[in-house]
Amino acid sequence: MLYPVQKVNMKQPYFGSRGDLPVSLVVVHYTAGREQGDLEVLRGGMDRLVSVHYLVGRHDGFGIKALVLESKAAWHAGKSQ
Repeated sequence: MLYPVQKVNMKQPYFGSRGDLPVSLVVVHYTAGREQGDLEVLRGGMDRLVSVHYLVGRHDGFGIKALVLESKAAWHAGKSQ
């Protein structure tokens, strides 16, 4: 089964440089929100300093959204403490 990936533009540049490091792991987060609201936050629409490479929908019709290029570092859970 194919799952198309839709490219979504970020509203804010909430990502950084990865340098020349290869991809070495995958981080999976769960969000308790709704997909459309999560998408708005994760693309920089709510001024929360967080981003992801991909957002995978839980419901039919939402699909997979690509937000940050794999050559960049997404900020995932935001600023660490």
